[in-house]
Amino acid sequence: MERLPQNRLPATGRSLSFCAMPLIRTCKTALCAAALVAQALVTHSHAAPIQVLAAQHRADVPFPEFEALWRKASASATNAAPKPAPTGGYVHLYLRNTNRQPVVLEDVLLEGISLKQAIAETLERKFKKHLRANSIYFSSLAPAEKQKLLDLGEPVWWRTDPKTLPSGAVGEVLVRLRKDPPGTRLNCTLKLSDGTAQEVAIPTANVAERCADVCFSPGLDTAWLYFTGSENGRAPKRILLDGVDVTAACKIGTDAHLNLAPVVLSPPHAFAPASLHCFQAVYEDGTPAIATTRAFPADFVYGLWGAKRGQGDDPAVGRAFLQEIVAHNINLQMPGIGSPAVASFYKSDEGRALLQKLGVRRVVDSEGKGGTEHPYAYYLADEPDAADSRVPGAPSGHQVGCLAQGLAGWSEELRRQDPVTPHMLNVDYTFPPVNWRMYGQLPDIFAADPYYQPRLREAFAKSPERAQLFAKATYVFAEAAISKSACEPRPLHIMLYGNRYEKGADSFRGPTPPEKRIEAFYAIAAGAKGLSYWWYSPGKPAVGLGAKEPDAQALWREVGLIGAELRTAGPLITRSSPLALPMTAASPRLWVKTLAAGLDALLVVVVNDDYTNDRAGTNIKPVANARVKFIPPAWLETREVFEILSTGTKDLPHNSREGQLELDLGTVDVTRLVVITSDPALRQSVQKDYEAHFATNVSRLLTP
Repeated sequence: MERLPQNRLPATGRSLSFCAMPLIRTCKTALCAAALVAQALVTHSHAAPIQVLAAQHRADVPFPEFEALWRKASASATNAAPKPAPTGGYVHLYLRNTNRQPVVLEDVLLEGISLKQAIAETLERKFKKHLRANSIYFSSLAPAEKQKLLDLGEPVWWRTDPKTLPSGAVGEVLVRLRKDPPGTRLNCTLKLSDGTAQEVAIPTANVAERCADVCFSPGLDTAWLYFTGSENGRAPKRILLDGVDVTAACKIGTDAHLNLAPVVLSPPHAFAPASLHCFQAVYEDGTPAIATTRAFPADFVYGLWGAKRGQGDDPAVGRAFLQEIVAHNINLQMPGIGSPAVASFYKSDEGRALLQKLGVRRVVDSEGKGGTEHPYAYYLADEPDAADSRVPGAPSGHQVGCLAQGLAGWSEELRRQDPVTPHMLNVDYTFPPVNWRMYGQLPDIFAADPYYQPRLREAFAKSPERAQLFAKATYVFAEAAISKSACEPRPLHIMLYGNRYEKGADSFRGPTPPEKRIEAFYAIAAGAKGLSYWWYSPGKPAVGLGAKEPDAQALWREVGLIGAELRTAGPLITRSSPLALPMTAASPRLWVKTLAAGLDALLVVVVNDDYTNDRAGTNIKPVANARVKFIPPAWLETREVFEILSTGTKDLPHNSREGQLELDLGTVDVTRLVVITSDPALRQSVQKDYEAHFATNVSRLLTP
């Protein structure tokens, strides 16, 4: 084993360690090493065409500090201890086809019971489009078999990805359980299309070591991996890609005081677009942290729902709208356009050409929808958890997740039609927080819509005693953090509310500019890789960003400024992962979170916490003489510190002493975004990108 020299920070005892180890000498040896992880799990591995790289149960991550936000309104005191929400988890089987022929996975059996038969569709209620409700409660299983599955944790949905494993390819079997399984193991059988079966014993103990994020470069020639351990300083010794040791192609960062280990993987060949890969970290005691995900080029998207109103074929409306959103730094058109004129323009040759020229991509329902040739993503469904509440036949408390099995099938069908476009799924506020956990692993891009102003409006209207819980926009960070944990290592997209609500006595103000800026920074700090706003369209009851009233125009302007700032930081955000870096000192009334952006950069997200929101708006007081002090990660050598503003980059005063870095933030009005880097060329590169893409827009937005 060969390591680069260690650089020790003064007075901290923490070391900087980049691991560079030789490749295991042959692929055969590497596969044998990977097989050790699953050796005790596979009943008859010597005859199995499928190699089990790992089999594990991953329980939902609890967030007890946010439980009060999900509690239904009641007359009880707001500080009463809430009852924790029930949690479940996922069973993961990570596979590799070692056969010379493709292998088709036909069914998965838990303790001998077929999931294909157990999770059955009901025809009692039909939903729009491809939505179908499935549940154990709709199956024709014998009552004893149903009860057995319920006792095992109640499988809600399952899938094999892909169903057909080509020779040498990796795949995953995933089963969502409503409750944690009992005992020490689950006996699983993989039923293959040739009539054979392979048995696997799955330990039911929750895995502590996890792969939190896998991020890809735009050219798919680099992957940033982030592994979390059960204890601080626990770093992987080997990295496997699809069962093959690639440690020599990696740089691994470690810090004795942190439980996050970033890894930069530079494979000999770029990943194929949308190809499925298994990333595995192996610790010194043989414990694996493992995940599968598909390779999609990173791009920080900043999207918008709705459009400028217009009837019929009026290209002038579509042309003007597209130019307007680009001037506000929007680069993604979400579904639900709501304007025949804009929808028609997008379908036209002129519209498609202008979309491409201006760099605006689209999220659409299916291949070829709206004339879109290369969409950013296919939208599997919007708010399936809301439809879950209308599924008949499932007992109370067992409805959420009923639409997941049908969506897994729809996702499989879309992938057959178009193998290279990712899938997005948005989950609403029905059955929180179980709903986000229930659907988090289903799409390539998971989305959630923490609409804060409706929660604030509901609190004042229905349960004023709970209004203090929503005086800050903590709800946005809470939902984003839970959703991030549910979908890891895949990217998270957060949708924010952008409307004034006008409906008689229930009317409520629209978001204020500082309120929306804080929400956006909360989402990024939680790990979101993209944002969008619902919505633009003027109308009632949702009076959108495109309304001519002054408050809407001020908010629309702020959305543009936030977009310039976050899209400038986009290449760092899309390769980052939340890092729980403790502050050794910070000025009062500051909310500070950090994100590791590979091994050469750290993002510091700062929010002025001296604010409250109420019916009238936002009350916020600037924090003067603001300072933050912390010990940077051991893998990062501080060479330059700068901040990213809507007006570009700016040097930030700082000093380093005895291994601690102190940032002099001056006055923090609302938010600050700071970059700490070991790359002396990074700021120049970021500034150049800002000047090329955002400076002109910002200048116009700031012109009275």
